[in-house]
Amino acid sequence: MGYSLEKEEEPTTEEPTTEEPTTEEPTTEEPTTEEPTTEEPADEEPEFQAVKVSYKTHVQNVGWQKYVSDGAVAGTSGRSLRLEAINLQLSNKSYSGGITYRTHEQNIGWQGWKSDGAMAGTSGRSLRLEAIQIKLTGEMAKHYDVYYRVHAQNIGWMGWAKNGEEAGTAGYSYRLEAIQVVLVPKGGSAPGNFGGIQSKTTQTFREK
Repeated sequence: MGYSLEKEEEPTTEEPTTEEPTTEEPTTEEPTTEEPTTEEPADEEPEFQAVKVSYKTHVQNVGWQKYVSDGAVAGTSGRSLRLEAINLQLSNKSYSGGITYRTHEQNIGWQGWKSDGAMAGTSGRSLRLEAIQIKLTGEMAKHYDVYYRVHAQNIGWMGWAKNGEEAGTAGYSYRLEAIQVVLVPKGGSAPGNFGGIQSKTTQTFREK
């Protein structure tokens, strides 16, 4: 009996195709950070500071007092104490220049001019101030007038002098006891009863 041997076909084993997973890289969108718009503040107007005249006096039995300014009284009133020296100075100046002054001193007469905070008069010699002159210099003199009045022994408050005029007395042996100093825009009116103080006379200076 014949057999027909059929050749057995070997099974074809297909290797599985392993597809590599496609890993898509995540698209990381960078956040758009908008820079805040900071508006620059508008330039502020600088605070206006008016020019100021300050002064202090050396008083009998008291010594140097504190600086006062713009018409305040330096010295004493009603205490019969002499002024012996004075300092004057300007601050907050809008123009160049300064302030200069000289005093008429007991036993000495008119001294030389002093300026911008230097002492006019004497200290430790018990000599009275009898009169004073004050004026501005440089551009300050073109834009301001300086007014001043003194309280003199046996007279009281005298009239307002200005721009280098003499204020006080000479030849009477009267002491100065107090002073006021004020700056006024050029050509402005005299201060009048400044600080509620009324002058006893319109005279600014008396001389024998």
